Amino acid sequence: MNNFYIILVEPAFPGNIGSVARAMKNMGFRNLRLINPCDYKNPEAEKLAVNAYDIIESAEVFNSLKQAVYDLNITVATTAKEGKYRKPVFNAEDISRFLIPFSATNKIGIVFGRERIGLLNEEVDFCNLIAEIPASKDYSCLNLSQSVLIFCYELFKSSGFESEPAVKNIVSVKEMEIFYEKFQKLLLDINFLDTENPDFKMKAIKKIFGRTFIDKNELNLLYGIVRQIRNQEKIIKKSLKKDS
Repeated sequence: MNNFYIILVEPAFPGNIGSVARAMKNMGFRNLRLINPCDYKNPEAEKLAVNAYDIIESAEVFNSLKQAVYDLNITVATTAKEGKYRKPVFNAEDISRFLIPFSATNKIGIVFGRERIGLLNEEVDFCNLIAEIPASKDYSCLNLSQSVLIFCYELFKSSGFESEPAVKNIVSVKEMEIFYEKFQKLLLDINFLDTENPDFKMKAIKKIFGRTFIDKNELNLLYGIVRQIRNQEKIIKKSLKKDS
């Protein structure tokens, strides 16, 4: 459980943060990250955390989701909303079974959205995977601490199954973001992306890479492809210059 991080985006109620801390400790999780939280170190949070207030005291605080996940290897956006760009969606049980083998060698973040509006589309896009808790269509939006408890329970339960650890050491979010910047520039230079709206195709490209969990060797291979295309580009330009 030490390689899992529970991440709350802009939690608005101290009581919810206290309840989240209790749910985490019940299931053996300790790493809590908060993004632009309310005043959470107060009596209400302490009261609802009960004997898990130490998790609140050791929580890390960040200004953005990007900062909060930069050192992680896999990120999962949790959502109750459906949408064209929120697919494919795994349920909490299936994604827990999938993640446990990776947790032996990789840091994994489970991201929960705001109490009232959840995660924004761009925040969902920033994560590798999307997961939900199946619930009644009449009212599928669960309380924040309930959602955290269910995901933590499913992960705790899945950790009891015998499974081979995944030996793949996935590169961090930060390393992939650096690559995306260079790759996007290349795709713009070779006119693959629309200069007016490069994000349209880049979103799809990021989703493809995000689902494949790139390791260090694979990332080096991708950089090698980028360099080779750049070299060919220079040769073509030099050839055209000579001809002219």
